[in-house]
Amino acid sequence: MKRFLSLTLALLIVMTMAACGGSGGKAADPNTLVVWHDKEAAVIDALQAYLDKALPDITVRFEKKTSLTDSLKLVGNDPSSAPDLFVFAHDKIGVFAEMGILTPVTELISQSELSGYLPMTLEAATYNFVEQHSTAYYSAAWIHGFGGSIIDADGTPFPDQQAVKDALEYHLKFVDLMPGETEYSTVNTLFLEGKADATIGGPWMVPSAREANIDLGIASMPTVDKTGRALAPYSGVQGIHVLTFAAQNKTDAVQRLLHALLDPEVGVVLAQASGCAPVNSACYDDSRVCDDTLVQAMRTTAEIAVPMPNIPEMDVMWTVVGNLQTDVNLSKSGIDKAFAAALTQANSLIDAMH
Repeated sequence: MKRFLSLTLALLIVMTMAACGGSGGKAADPNTLVVWHDKEAAVIDALQAYLDKALPDITVRFEKKTSLTDSLKLVGNDPSSAPDLFVFAHDKIGVFAEMGILTPVTELISQSELSGYLPMTLEAATYNFVEQHSTAYYSAAWIHGFGGSIIDADGTPFPDQQAVKDALEYHLKFVDLMPGETEYSTVNTLFLEGKADATIGGPWMVPSAREANIDLGIASMPTVDKTGRALAPYSGVQGIHVLTFAAQNKTDAVQRLLHALLDPEVGVVLAQASGCAPVNSACYDDSRVCDDTLVQAMRTTAEIAVPMPNIPEMDVMWTVVGNLQTDVNLSKSGIDKAFAAALTQANSLIDAMH
């Protein structure tokens, strides 16, 4: 029986450039670049093999960090401890830009070189430049399906409060059909061991599903009858971010790395390894991508997806919404009471940031 990954909630998109901001980095050999990441082995292995061939005189060393963003918050401005670059989704750009540890990518490559990139991905990776069912990342699709949002561009939490409440109430009937434990490894194991026929996930699950010999299918996110809106997931645009110290002290190596990553072949290779949808539109002229039903399904989902907010205020909303979902879905608190507590917490945490 074909088992389905998704309804495709958590998307999507492969390596591109994303950067902003101030200072931080790593010294030492100007031809050695250290890159932190938290990605699956299949993606990094493919990327390492490509760069070893494309840049034979530059050593690119990938180091996996399970708590990458927390580590960067601690060492971002220390050239003896921080990486030169890091690979992560776009939603933390605002946080690290405000910390002053990132360099705008257009200081290293020209804007015209990004002209072939899907517009949504450039929007997602820009800051100040112009079903783990009880987590914010997964629940966002339901909130968007009711016309709500977790935070707006001005940093206001839950701008349409009733839409969020309606989404919480609607979602409860599905929660009742799911396991009580929603931690990622549990959900992932249930699917990979054949104890669940469907899961909401993204391309990071593709390599492990293939290893488990799963006949994998993809289904699009459904439409909510009540609103006529599709469940619109958050998109995570994976980018390679440049720390300022590296940009200033290893300029040549960093520029050569970025130019190597602009090659459409990178997107094709990573799409094959993980099922991700490339950000470079030129990749879709390649039969290895355009004939891949999994990648095409991811790209279709990208057309309705909402880029995760990358403003600093979003950093606290992951916790706020996670607590809200836990109160409603697991603790069975009343929606009005749980929402009021979440709104109070959100406003308090955001006020403390300013």
